[in-house]
Amino acid sequence: MSTASSIPEPCGQATPLLQIKDLTVDFDLPGGWSRCLHGVNLEIDPGEILGLVGESGCGKSVTCMATLQLLGPKALVQGQITFERQNLLDLDEKGITAVRGSGIAMIFQDPVSSLNPVHTIGRQIVESIRMNVSANNSRAVSQVRKTAEQLLTRIGIPEAQQRLKAYPHQLSGGMNQRAMIAMALAGRPRLLIADEPTTALDVTIQAQILELIKDLRTELGMSIILVTHDLSVVAETCDRMAVMYCGRIVEEGPVQHMFSDPRHPYTRGLLTSLPRIDRRSRPLVPIKGSVPAPDEMPPGCAFAPRCQFALDECANRHPALVSMGEERRIACFNPQRGEI
Repeated sequence: MSTASSIPEPCGQATPLLQIKDLTVDFDLPGGWSRCLHGVNLEIDPGEILGLVGESGCGKSVTCMATLQLLGPKALVQGQITFERQNLLDLDEKGITAVRGSGIAMIFQDPVSSLNPVHTIGRQIVESIRMNVSANNSRAVSQVRKTAEQLLTRIGIPEAQQRLKAYPHQLSGGMNQRAMIAMALAGRPRLLIADEPTTALDVTIQAQILELIKDLRTELGMSIILVTHDLSVVAETCDRMAVMYCGRIVEEGPVQHMFSDPRHPYTRGLLTSLPRIDRRSRPLVPIKGSVPAPDEMPPGCAFAPRCQFALDECANRHPALVSMGEERRIACFNPQRGEI
């Protein structure tokens, strides 16, 4: 791929492309309203790759879907989501539809269920291209199909012209994921949200997809939010990392600092529960306990019942996400320092 385009200014030197402030999400369940997100604060700069990590159920995907208003009528979304100086929560359906695809695109963790099984890959990519073409910019079918073929070639699918005629079940998981990326790129978005893009793929294909994502950032200059459980993926791919726990951001900072000097006990727990190749005899240290249910949240810090460094005040009130230098933000009354 061409790398002629330069990456925009590094984080901290530009106006954020996307800024989320005090985002809360409540779901209308049979037993009543249940809060899933408890005031998420997050931002991403132009050209940046942000890794969003945390255990299953911590709110990563909900945060991303709330950004594009994809949660449906049973969800109450409040707060502020500013994209290119426009609050997305103020937009009606027509307004947010104009943002989807051309402004912010999203690829999902299961491409097989996200693609329509009764339509060819080509038809689905062509539809995506047409949805993102201006109404006064009429293009012939042959031109649109040629663009679809060029997209498949760009994201590394061989014999693109033949692949356009294939159905999702005729392609491998890696090929389907690449097709999803091609559909996302049809509108040349400024922000790409990749929700677990390497789930269920073998290691070789994972590496290819991640390399593709990095190349697209370099070529197109777009920002990327990479949602993943795999911390090695974050270390290899991302510029900055945000750690979520129970619907809140608990720590955020540059990847190199987060891995070398994690401050929040939960971040340290995630890292110590993973094997390392640089230490032969280091035992794994799992995080004790389990994530509380949404209706069983403790009155203070949600991680306090599982935290070996908890103080008395941790049980009574929740710490705010505050800056601690080095472009770091941490929500903890007793942050730790040093090598783990």
